[in-house]
Amino acid sequence: MKKVVFLVFLSFLFFAGSAMALPLFSDNFNAENSGSGVSNYAGFSNWNVDLGSVDLVGGGYFDELALDGLSVDLDGSTFDAGRLTSIDIGVVAGQKYTLSFDIAGNHRGGAADTFVVGVYVSDYYETFTLSAADAWQTITRDFTVYSNTVKIVFNHDGSDNVGALLDNVSFDAAPVPEPATLLLLGSGLMGLAFLKRRKS
Repeated sequence: MKKVVFLVFLSFLFFAGSAMALPLFSDNFNAENSGSGVSNYAGFSNWNVDLGSVDLVGGGYFDELALDGLSVDLDGSTFDAGRLTSIDIGVVAGQKYTLSFDIAGNHRGGAADTFVVGVYVSDYYETFTLSAADAWQTITRDFTVYSNTVKIVFNHDGSDNVGALLDNVSFDAAPVPEPATLLLLGSGLMGLAFLKRRKS
């Protein structure tokens, strides 16, 4: 009996720990540039601006555009929209992962903005087109990776210095079982404990 109850406890700890684990990669941009917004920023801790330029908004610079703290305008102030590429993220080839990020239209009355999001190397690649007035929304996508290291890429089209907005990028392993699944597992293990008790 004690052994079965202990197994139930261990299962709970395993799944609870998995649910609370930190993402493999997460960035809300708030620590950049000492929390101050600026045009044509390229000093990111977790990203490279490898084409064009991007702006940090919020922190005293176009505060009304930022979601919370600092956000990124993917079409900076050089008339050359930016490509933002993450540092390498360690993964396991063939496994499923989840990418989540917040995006919004430029909120400055400009033309619609188009950009591509992809994870290199995986089966995720998607094009978004947002009107200027599009509100903040959270995008979540699941996909399979094909390498032991990947990069997240946001590649913006255009050159009018007014771009789509980005925030809260998160990359992690595919979701753990939902609470209902955990409850079912726990009930089954408790049932085993009860049967074992009846037999003893």
